[in-house]
Amino acid sequence: MRRKIKKTGIFLAALITIFGMQTNAAGNMEKKTAEADLQEELYIKIPEISQRKLEISKIEKEDWEYASQDGNAISIKKERIGTRSGKMREKDQTDTYLVTPPADGWYRLETGKMKKNASVVISVQSLSGQKTEEEKECRNEESVTAQLKAGETYLITVKQKKELGAYQIEICYEKPEKDISGYTEIQDSMEYKNQRNRYRFEADTDGRYRIEIEGAGENASFSVKVKDEKETVLYEQNAIKNGQGITADGWRAGEAYTIEIVQETGIGDYKLKIGVQKEKQDISYAETVEDQMEFEDQINRYHFLPQEDGTYVICLNETGSEEHINMTVFDSSGNTAATGSILTQEDYILLKDAKAKEPYEIQIQQETGYGTYQFSIEKEVPKEVLNRCVEKAIETGSMETFWKEAGGYEKQIQKKEELSNLASQLEAYLKAEVIYEFGPYYEELKKDTIKTWIVFDEETSSVTLDDAKVYEYTAQLAAKYDTYDKPREFLTSDGTYVTVYGGSGYGWMIDQYGEAEALKAWIANGETGTRRPIFAQEAASFENSDIGYDYVEIDLTNQYVYLYMGGQLIVSSPCVSGDLTLTDRTTPEGTYTLYYKQSPATLIGPDYVQPVTYWMPFNGGIGLHDATWRGEFGGQIYVSNGSHGCINLPYDTAQIIYENIYSGMPIICYYRW
Repeated sequence: MRRKIKKTGIFLAALITIFGMQTNAAGNMEKKTAEADLQEELYIKIPEISQRKLEISKIEKEDWEYASQDGNAISIKKERIGTRSGKMREKDQTDTYLVTPPADGWYRLETGKMKKNASVVISVQSLSGQKTEEEKECRNEESVTAQLKAGETYLITVKQKKELGAYQIEICYEKPEKDISGYTEIQDSMEYKNQRNRYRFEADTDGRYRIEIEGAGENASFSVKVKDEKETVLYEQNAIKNGQGITADGWRAGEAYTIEIVQETGIGDYKLKIGVQKEKQDISYAETVEDQMEFEDQINRYHFLPQEDGTYVICLNETGSEEHINMTVFDSSGNTAATGSILTQEDYILLKDAKAKEPYEIQIQQETGYGTYQFSIEKEVPKEVLNRCVEKAIETGSMETFWKEAGGYEKQIQKKEELSNLASQLEAYLKAEVIYEFGPYYEELKKDTIKTWIVFDEETSSVTLDDAKVYEYTAQLAAKYDTYDKPREFLTSDGTYVTVYGGSGYGWMIDQYGEAEALKAWIANGETGTRRPIFAQEAASFENSDIGYDYVEIDLTNQYVYLYMGGQLIVSSPCVSGDLTLTDRTTPEGTYTLYYKQSPATLIGPDYVQPVTYWMPFNGGIGLHDATWRGEFGGQIYVSNGSHGCINLPYDTAQIIYENIYSGMPIICYYRW
């Protein structure tokens, strides 16, 4: 049975239970029937906050009295509110005006229509001679603020300071404080700089309220204050723009608060939105509750009285697409019994070990977005059912089997975080597959293998992967694809193959532990597709014996050097390598990479100091460089008149190689033994 009732419906149902009202078959109900009805699934829809709007008029253009002074003569006239135009015709010219304010308050005298660099000095004083504001130099659109009393006449003095020309003085005053109690939207306006609008608001309910600005101009900003009856500032925030405001906690029903809005930038209309605290709702017999979030930081409160001991799942069944909320449950002592943050549709919290007939308060707070949400409260899934679900799913490799075994417990599994996480993780494990890429080669890891790695912990209701099996798999990958520091078959420039040993530890080496951890994360996320393993050591390519198609080839037997870029021969040249008759000078074979390049450089050894133009080291102190002191290269020179180990090159060859080679480029050296 599914019924929709409002708060009044719950209240009447409670009266039936309390007073034991009975009716006969013709229309009366037995007390037991009423109690049974209350414990059926109830769907409670809580009404929205009642909206009331108030529009406040703009400042009226009242007549003000003003006086102009010409020598000793003063003429008094009537003019529209506070606007006075004048013109500075000579240096140090002083204009004076008499004004009589219509109301007590703060008044602002603002300049306008002045030249760019012009300025005047403004002062305000009563006719008794008492100044209400120090003299202030004002440029265009600058102002003086003074507190004036109604009915008293004041003398405004405007004195030329910089530049001559026209000016305008506008006198602006505050609106009277407005009582907005019971309203949720107030239409008002700012008509001058630093204008202050004040509102009185009496709270209907204890709790949290929200004061927010809407409908203002794009460049408008405001200062907002909340004060108590003693004018103590409780909350304050500056630079508030459209859609921003203040969240005020701890308001007490029946107490009055003053909301003060002060103009900072921009002039024009705005809306003051008041988000009011709803009354606490009793949802003790409800299984599904519908409510709304209507303003930022809103908190909705619910009274919950469990009927049985046990653990309860409080789950968000529906929320807006952009809506997130925070949920907290407090016990009768005010302690936090359960909590969850940034929750959205299908998220939930667990109220563990709840006591029957002990009151709890559920608070739901707006985090992001607004709109309607639904939540349900249900008791907690037998261990044996859950165990059977997992075992069958692993056996078949299918989540369809899991949910088939779950039967009537599917809803509870989905709502309870621990079990929902279990199902989600198991689904990810059973979904994951990976194809490893090793250049032109591939290695597939299928679902049928992964499912044999899944371990189910009945105590914690969780699934994990068997670490030993994952590590064993990455070790097998390494054994098959690692080439680090291994002999490599290399196709030489003359079309023959040589086996190259040694070098500086060149080649591919999988980071077995790192890749095992990454693979576990991949499977845990249920990912499918191709991936490149994590390597502890990388080569330039998986192709052409791992050196790719940008490399330097040094044939130490035939004393020849070749530079390839993108597989194309750029230059080839005879060379002279290390002296073959001296073991400490013989150039070692192996696969290396260029450390760096330098031009010019000075090579320093035990018995030599040799400047070179191009220096390209790749094996300790061994490198390629120009050797302008040699008249010829190649042949058998290296046998008895070789270098100290470096590769000596003709100047032009060294220059070409230097201009193309880069740090990390492979350099492969070999003998044809």
